[in-house]
Amino acid sequence: MFITESQYQKLTNAPEDSKYRAVFAWMTMICFWSTLFIRFLFIEVTYTDENLLRFREVPPDDLEALLCLMLYILGFLTFSLFVIFGFTERFYLERRMIHRLRWVDLAIFCSWIYVPWLIENIYNTRMILFFTSCVIVGLCLNRKRFRLIGFHAPIKKTLLFFAIIFAFGLIQVVQSVGIYINSYLGIDQYSDRENSIKNSYQMNTDATMNAFSSVSSSSASSNAALTFLAVCLLAPIAEEILFRGYLQTLFTHYVGRIFSVILTALLFSLYHVDVASFFPLFFTGIIFGIFREVFKSVWAASALHMFMNMLFSLFF
Repeated sequence: MFITESQYQKLTNAPEDSKYRAVFAWMTMICFWSTLFIRFLFIEVTYTDENLLRFREVPPDDLEALLCLMLYILGFLTFSLFVIFGFTERFYLERRMIHRLRWVDLAIFCSWIYVPWLIENIYNTRMILFFTSCVIVGLCLNRKRFRLIGFHAPIKKTLLFFAIIFAFGLIQVVQSVGIYINSYLGIDQYSDRENSIKNSYQMNTDATMNAFSSVSSSSASSNAALTFLAVCLLAPIAEEILFRGYLQTLFTHYVGRIFSVILTALLFSLYHVDVASFFPLFFTGIIFGIFREVFKSVWAASALHMFMNMLFSLFF
């Protein structure tokens, strides 16, 4: 049950602000975003036969691997201290009643999802653990105050279905514009991320069709189901909580709705670490952000995101 800050302070003699935990939360969040964006250092640029720039992610060299290891260790240490101080202060930062999001709330959210992110990066899995943790942490941290991150029911529900159909068509247009910009800049459309997803579906489908035993067929079907679950259900909800729930809400307080949509879309595009898809993802992120503003709900953007990912997974 949530109580106000003054009530909790009287009951537990908790400090007015858990400064040490806030510092460790900020440090963990910095490690989280650093381990994400450091992947840009692993991108190798080559030329295709058509003299286009092709961006491919390659294994890190010794120095880059050492830098990643240092970030992993630092992030795990700051997360451990964040948790330890949480026990000593009875998780005051998570339990306090707030009326609007602050940047420290984003730091707390990123801290709680850091270890799943770390595990998935080390083992290079489907990110199911990370996406699941985003959803669970987002729900737990904001229970009874979902409106703060827009996680309540959308307004104009009767228009949502038709808006999703229209927006999906619009996304095809803006992604074509993004592809045209890539062509103008001389960037090849090859994408490691998209090919990895497509190959995962293709390999699982081929394995299922060519399987000689029920065990292998069942295993292949399970792999395909897990990939579909990660891409079409968990990822849209998790990403929308992080970007349109936390980041767009915070940016709106400081730069207004228009620039918050643009800034969030920019971070959303960079988050995928996919140069070839940067412009298509950026324009798509803008549409997600507009959905969040028009329907006043992250669920609306999540529904569009899920619909888009599902159709692309099935037909493209």
